[in-house]
Amino acid sequence: MRAHPNLSSKDLMAQVLYEFRVAISYWTAWRSRSRMLERINGNYEESYTKISVLKTQILHRNEGSIAKWYRHGETGEFVRFFLAYKASLDGFVNGCKPIIGLDDTFLKGKYGGCVLTTIGLDAMNGLFPLSIYICKGEDKFTWNKLLLNLRPHINKHAEKLTFISGRQKGLIDVVYVNFPESNHRYCSPYYHVNAFRATYAGWIFPFDDNVMHGDEVLPPSIERKAGRPGKQRIRGDDEERATSKRKCRKYKEPGHNSRICPHSKSGNNKKTLKFVHNVDDIPRATRGGRRGGRGGRRGGRRGGSQNVNVDQPPNETQVNNVQQNVHNEIFRGGSPVEGGSRGRKANVNVDQPPNETQGATRMCTMRSLEVVVEVVQLGLMKRGGKGKPIANTRSRLVNWD
Repeated sequence: MRAHPNLSSKDLMAQVLYEFRVAISYWTAWRSRSRMLERINGNYEESYTKISVLKTQILHRNEGSIAKWYRHGETGEFVRFFLAYKASLDGFVNGCKPIIGLDDTFLKGKYGGCVLTTIGLDAMNGLFPLSIYICKGEDKFTWNKLLLNLRPHINKHAEKLTFISGRQKGLIDVVYVNFPESNHRYCSPYYHVNAFRATYAGWIFPFDDNVMHGDEVLPPSIERKAGRPGKQRIRGDDEERATSKRKCRKYKEPGHNSRICPHSKSGNNKKTLKFVHNVDDIPRATRGGRRGGRGGRRGGRRGGSQNVNVDQPPNETQVNNVQQNVHNEIFRGGSPVEGGSRGRKANVNVDQPPNETQGATRMCTMRSLEVVVEVVQLGLMKRGGKGKPIANTRSRLVNWD
């Protein structure tokens, strides 16, 4: 219990069952816990008998402090106790703001009671305790006793005092009687727990599954402009405007990047990209296909290989074969008789006229066929498998228009 003073009775029952394999009742656990706490902290009866000793020690060790206790004249029972240290009173007068908060709380011990408190604010808006007043309950009489003991000390403050309270139990009259020239503010009742519960006491119910159709409402007109929305942020007046041109990170010049910078030490970067705008400027292929060997050997993805001299332009037969394969692939929806996407055969009746969909496809791709034929005639197309055309990788740099 010394290490865990807040251990509950149920936790104590579980701990005894786990360590000693003995099940005890809740009453046994609660009584055992109470006795252990009494041995550690002492019992209530002995504490009340030491109030007079406590007052003597406070006044002896802290001269100038206020410590008063009251008891019933006939029975000798405890009634009230007031305490305010001199260090707290001097600290409020010398360095705190002229604001005093009045509040109370309940005692949950064996004999119950109530504690009235006065709190100040330091320069950092931190709570600065001034005094406590222990009594049986909160009422106008007890608040008056508390302020009467504090009045000769806190009136020494250089500025006008301001009290903040809940304005309950006669606080308005008591503050006005003891400090008639001070300001009195109150804590808003909206900070109370009851106000918080009342705020969220309502319910928002879901809709029913069967909803009746009401008046027809049309969507508003579209005001969004056509095209992709802008991705660049709105720049300030002192910032450089965004541009789509490339810019060298090293020399800060537009028109090229750091890889193809003409000011580099080598002078001729191997990674420089050559943008070709004329078909005649494209160099001929000097390597084989995807899986072809050295010396110009080229082949399809899974088809057979064929030794071709890439420096020699294709003859008329090779051009006709490529035209026939392109015609079958694009306009008839099929594959050539020999070879396919992966070497499989697909018998296509090339003599059958196309339907409406194939005819529309033919009209839309006529320009593409003409361009492909021109590239094939210039020797810029390789053949994969047995008859499937594959464009040269360098042909993507051609300006087709």
